[in-house]
Amino acid sequence: MQDHFTEITTHTMFCEAARTIAYNGGSAINLESQLSSYGLACILSARCTGCQKQFVLETSPKLKTEGSNHYDINVRATWGSLTSGNGLAQLNELMSTMDSPSMTQKTFSTIENEINHWWENMLEEDLKCAIEEEKRIEIENNRFHEGRAKTLKLDVEEHECFKNWDKSSQAMEADIIVEGFLKADRHGIRYMHLIGDGDSSVYSQIQQKVPVWGKHVKKIECANHTCKCLRSNLEKLVVETPTYKGKGKLCKRTRIRITSAVRCAIRMRSKEKDKLKAAKQLEFDIRNTLSHVYGDHTRCSQFWENK
Repeated sequence: MQDHFTEITTHTMFCEAARTIAYNGGSAINLESQLSSYGLACILSARCTGCQKQFVLETSPKLKTEGSNHYDINVRATWGSLTSGNGLAQLNELMSTMDSPSMTQKTFSTIENEINHWWENMLEEDLKCAIEEEKRIEIENNRFHEGRAKTLKLDVEEHECFKNWDKSSQAMEADIIVEGFLKADRHGIRYMHLIGDGDSSVYSQIQQKVPVWGKHVKKIECANHTCKCLRSNLEKLVVETPTYKGKGKLCKRTRIRITSAVRCAIRMRSKEKDKLKAAKQLEFDIRNTLSHVYGDHTRCSQFWENK
């Protein structure tokens, strides 16, 4: 905008016809209406009343990205709509309240596809950096799995389709994780550990569907999910068994104490190298926790064996 005004001002200083018109009280520059509109960007025009030279102003610069010829304001508007979870309809409604032009569906969709490709390239670059860093750490610590599986060959018909799932939502998590394990080999790595949430279906599918090295993957139980499931089961137990309700029984305060104690026991026992011994000791810790909470070993044993 500043360069545009500087150009006009400089011209009026050296245009004799414009100076004469201005000296006689006229206007040296005539502002014309916009020539055309391209989404949120438009092209304005000004003309010298002396020599009739035209000055054209684009209200937004164009992107300098290779392969893109869109105005910057249109790209930013589309980007903002996508990151805020909106679309063209919401953008048009917003712009109309400000009495401002908006984009056509064709322009919006074209820019949306370009942004998707940019995001995909950026994600791929970040993924490569993270993988190289992880490979470096594992190699330095001599923790890697020898050998390679056969390259997977998938025949996918080329098309622009945003639908990527047609099965049940319950199976989506397992499928995504298994797909990640299968695609790891293309980057020259293998995922040898799975942090699970107590659901064994994902782990079993990895062992079945990941060729060669899937059976060597080890599962690590997530302490957060374990304690969350424990708390949920305690809540469910109280609802299903009213005799556990009340003061001195499995009240809310007691449930919180039990969950917190188990979390502390898991944190402490997870540092031991002998995992089998640690698991047995963890069971002993939980029994002691229940005995301390209830103050009655008989009731503790009954609770433990039944639930």
